[in-house]
Amino acid sequence: MAVAAFALSVLGCLLAPAALGGVVCGHIARNQIRRSGEAGNSWALAGLILGYLL
Repeated sequence: MAVAAFALSVLGCLLAPAALGGVVCGHIARNQIRRSGEAGNSWALAGLILGYLL
């Protein structure tokens, strides 16, 4: 989910609606990471930052 957030945010450079998907996936991914303790927080955070910037 975190990598999807990052990918959608990068894709948002070309298609603005994709950045919104990156923000949504980023929030979902960070919530899942907090609950499960999995890796990927930096990917989710990068997706959120890029998504909000675009």
